[in-house]
Formats: sequence, C-alpha cells, structure tokens
Amino acid sequence: MKPLRFFLVGCGRISHRHIRAIRENREQAELVGVSDARIGHAKALQEECRALGMAPPRLFDAFDPAMLRATRSDVCVIAAPSGLHAQMALRALRTGCSVL
Repeated sequence: MKPLRFFLVGCGRISHRHIRAIRENREQAELVGVSDARIGHAKALQEECRALGMAPPRLFDAFDPAMLRATRSDVCVIAAPSGLHAQMALRALRTGCSVL
C-alpha cells in the first residue's frame, strides 16, 4: 500500500507535532507540501523535515486549493488560525482531499 500524501496548512507551534507524527508513521504517511502566509515559517518547517531525515516538502505561501492538486495530496491538515478552518476545509474538500 502506498503512503498517504499529507499537506500541512499553517506552520505554527502545532505543526511540529504533525511533522513528527508523519515521520513516526513514514511507512503509511509522507509530507508532500506545507503552506503558511509567513513563508519563513514554511521554510523553517522544511528545514526541520530535512533535519529529521524526511524528504523536504514543497513550499507555498498562501492557501490555494491548486497546491493540493499540484502535490497530489490525499489529506489536508489545517493548522491555521481557527477562524480560517471552515473556509479552508470547504475549499480543500472540493479538491477531493480528506481534511483533518
């Protein structure tokens, strides 16, 4: 079975836990993309992935459902501010991604 392809939206404090969970389940999961309005946060998360021995995910600076299609993501993990969750989740679901 091929691993589920995860995309992480929001690279704040909780994102580090998501990264580690994906790494701990690397037989079933891979991180293919990260997005944050502050691109520096996304770049820092990309470097954390490298330091953990993971393939670096693609970076995006603003949430756009096209990035889910571009990375062929299976699951969109929304870790952005809570006021944005519903809007982002609906947009992600319309691409066919599952949403966490």
